[in-house]
Amino acid sequence: MAKNMNIFTGSARFSGFKKLGAKTFIMTAVISLLVAGSTLVFGYMMYSRLTEILYSRQALRLAEATGQLLDEKDLELCSQATLAVYNQNVDMINRYMDEHGFRGDTEVFMDKSEELKPLAHKYRALREGPLKERFQRIEDGLRKVRDSSEKNDEYVCFIAIDQNKSRAVYIVDIYDEETPQDYYETGTIWYDTKEQMDRLTSKDSRGRIQDITGGEVVLAKAAPVYGHGGKLLGYIEVNIFISKIIQTKRQSFALFFLFVILIVLLISLFTLAVLNRWVVKPIKKIEDAGRRFNAREEVDVLMAPEYFANLNLHTGDEIENLWLTMADMEINIAVSMRKIRKMAHEKERIDAELALANRIQVAMLPDSSNAFSDRNEFDLYASMVPARVVGGDLYDFFLIDEDHLALVIGDVSGKGVSAALFMVRAISMIRTHVMLNGTDVEKAAREINDLLVENNQARMFITLWLGVLTISTGELAYVNAGHTFPAICRAGEKFSIFKDTHSGPMGIMKKMRLKADIIRLEQGDILYQYTDGLTEAVDSEEEMFGKDRMVKALNEMKDAGLKEMDDYVRQQIDSFTGTEEAFDDTTSICIRYIGR
Repeated sequence: MAKNMNIFTGSARFSGFKKLGAKTFIMTAVISLLVAGSTLVFGYMMYSRLTEILYSRQALRLAEATGQLLDEKDLELCSQATLAVYNQNVDMINRYMDEHGFRGDTEVFMDKSEELKPLAHKYRALREGPLKERFQRIEDGLRKVRDSSEKNDEYVCFIAIDQNKSRAVYIVDIYDEETPQDYYETGTIWYDTKEQMDRLTSKDSRGRIQDITGGEVVLAKAAPVYGHGGKLLGYIEVNIFISKIIQTKRQSFALFFLFVILIVLLISLFTLAVLNRWVVKPIKKIEDAGRRFNAREEVDVLMAPEYFANLNLHTGDEIENLWLTMADMEINIAVSMRKIRKMAHEKERIDAELALANRIQVAMLPDSSNAFSDRNEFDLYASMVPARVVGGDLYDFFLIDEDHLALVIGDVSGKGVSAALFMVRAISMIRTHVMLNGTDVEKAAREINDLLVENNQARMFITLWLGVLTISTGELAYVNAGHTFPAICRAGEKFSIFKDTHSGPMGIMKKMRLKADIIRLEQGDILYQYTDGLTEAVDSEEEMFGKDRMVKALNEMKDAGLKEMDDYVRQQIDSFTGTEEAFDDTTSICIRYIGR
């Protein structure tokens, strides 16, 4: 069995009975079988009832026709004579029946008991007497009716109800040499009341199912026979064998079964063809288009509409809506891919520009690893890690002369190329004006601020910490223009935040008031200055790293080298933020004053 792998779930998609066509066939077959079974069961029940009603009415019509065929005078004389003998001997009959426990539907035969044999002789003498020809004519008429049946499968007899209306007395029955056990002699008694016989004569009744002496089961119906003046003479009773009814049911059911199966088969094939044409084939076309769409080459993604739009599935239902949705999706994907490709080209161009800007930025920042290796009055280390390819932070350090060292760290507002260009511009101005003004850092800061304000259409600004250290004395003149407070560790003590003199950021307005101040460093003192990206790094809970954690990390490594100390602080930041991406540059510059 073939199978395909679903790339989203990893599960196998099997063909065979899981295909829509096979499912449709199975569903149609199951529904057809259920419909056929229900139709057959319901049809058989209805037909069985109708067949019984049909035969019941047929028996009733035959009984009525028989009553009209026979001579009314014959029926009246024979009935009266038989009932007269019965009534004369009814006490003996009742005594006999009580002694022998005759109840219910048990027949009482006159010639089968010693007590009633005298009565049987009387009945026989009656039949052989003056009324012999009349009895014979009635019997011949009944036999003629019975013989008119195609298979002789009806029994016809003439019975009367006694004066108490509680028993049926046979007047004439048909003798058949092949089934003598089914012959009831004149005078045979059967428990049938007047009410029971009236129900057998009703057209609304299906008749009565009863056994006869030969072991057969019959359906019985009766028609009343009336004499002069409307007097009830008796009943013509017709018994139709149930086996005949059952045989008719089976034959008709077999034909009905074949007819239903044929109709259901035709309906199933028609339904399957309609579903296949209106449902399966359209969905198969959508599936094939989807497979070709998934297997397309990358360049073909832009070629839309090509896969779904050309299917033309105008079914007027949900399948058409699905097709139109898929066609719109194909076009939207193509449009999106064009945008993505355009964005990818644009990103490549920007990445190339950012890479170039990064190289320019890195080239502008001095490397502290081998700086001032010939000077033993101080140790210096600085580092900058941009949050993106190009950052806005800066640092710088340079000797103004043999006894003065300039230290610079700043943070440009914004990110990206514009921030990097503003940073390059600021570094150039800082170096120039610090070299010109020497230890007068306040004047240098004012000149730099006024120049940064010019041609600053982007309204960018910079927080800057600018200091000039007199190496021989440890005196550090500085200007803090909106930058962070530095951390200072005095010799033999611990790091703490130094609340130095603050001014506003540079580049906002000309003639800004920038105030300088002085810190005196003693032998072994460490100054650690940084940008706010270091203390404002956040973890997954949006909690900031903070100055306290920075100071703690600094104190844990205050006796180590400056690079090791700074690396440790950054390790603590990385451990704190985890997988959270940094949103700001982290820059630091630190100096340990040793003196001469």
